[in-house]
Amino acid sequence: MTTPAEGIAALERAFGSVPRPTNEELLHPRCADDSDLKGLYAFERWRDVPDAVIEREYAALAFLSAAGYRCFLPAYLRFALRHSHGGAAAVDSTVWSLLPEMYEGDLIEFARSKYELLTRAERDAIGVALEALAADGHPDAAKALASWRSSGGSPHVPR
Repeated sequence: MTTPAEGIAALERAFGSVPRPTNEELLHPRCADDSDLKGLYAFERWRDVPDAVIEREYAALAFLSAAGYRCFLPAYLRFALRHSHGGAAAVDSTVWSLLPEMYEGDLIEFARSKYELLTRAERDAIGVALEALAADGHPDAAKALASWRSSGGSPHVPR
């Protein structure tokens, strides 16, 4: 059984030196409103994002570009692993960002578009984090893990 500490360690190793896109590059090209991202603008590294910002900007993952998602997803996963039973909306929104099948139509491909820049090591670390969340009892983490494993963390999954 994977522990939250193992999930965090995997994220640290895989996402340690991910480049930070400019603030202008954080918003997904298909989105027009960056109001859910503004709290992230002040942070150059995902490790520096405080819990209070993640809680307040819980919807940010839905609006981030692939580069922004790659940069900030580990902060959200780390938060989820440390606070899985606290009832914060950021925990669920993080898991749901890794479960595109919960959406319909074009939103499935939109959600998957965020995975395009993830490396194999980063995809594997996300799988470890999801394993830990599932082992810790998050209700949707097991579904997200199954989806992640079946797709190999790929943005393009045959239907």
